[in-house]
Amino acid sequence: MTNCLLTQVPRWDEPEIFVRFKPVSALKLNASIERRRKRGGDDWSLLANADVLVDSCIGVYAVMSSDKEQHLSLRPGAPKSPWTKFDSDLADALGADVDNAADTCIALYLTEGDLIETANKLFRWSNIANDEADATF
Repeated sequence: MTNCLLTQVPRWDEPEIFVRFKPVSALKLNASIERRRKRGGDDWSLLANADVLVDSCIGVYAVMSSDKEQHLSLRPGAPKSPWTKFDSDLADALGADVDNAADTCIALYLTEGDLIETANKLFRWSNIANDEADATF
């Protein structure tokens, strides 16, 4: 798949977990920041970063060390099914008692720093990807 960013989720070793992202939408980024800022709270920035990861997610999958070529779904009991996103199937696989995609994203990234670093990587890459797309037109 072209024009996507593949990142490995830190601190997951067996299985290794990967997330594939499309470029960030600047409109959705700004809307998320504004919405989260208005709601307030100490964690509004973390939630805004999680929103961006959720919105840009193409899919989440696992790779076992015994077969690095096979990309497995994290849907409980259905490893050959389509990949999850930051959805209830992923929350169930993580054993996370959460109600929404942003909280599922936060549950996957075991530290705030890991989530923010991934969002920053996605922002940097999206800028490059968006510049390339602009040059194509």
